[in-house]
Amino acid sequence: MTLIPASMVAKEDIKGSCHTLSAANGTEIPVLGEVFLPFSISKFEGVLHGLVSENIGDVMLGIDWMTNNAVTWEFGRSRIKIGKHYYSLKSRSGTETCRELFCRMT
Repeated sequence: MTLIPASMVAKEDIKGSCHTLSAANGTEIPVLGEVFLPFSISKFEGVLHGLVSENIGDVMLGIDWMTNNAVTWEFGRSRIKIGKHYYSLKSRSGTETCRELFCRMT
């Protein structure tokens, strides 16, 4: 599922959620709720449906969103294709952060 930082969302737009998040090491990550968030990247416009947390620093696109939007991820070329447009991906050199999260229904 897509994860969205609380800093990007108005509190009044957040709806309740029954989802929980856990980091790869099993630590629970508090969830404030769910939101539908309109966004655009260049000429692509869409809506993200995702879980909101104060403990998330960046939007993390879920496999559900990527599948529904036919995203192509070209690992060897460090880019993704959304719609008809390619977007370069850049790693954050020198950072040692965990980017693996698990979502489970409760």
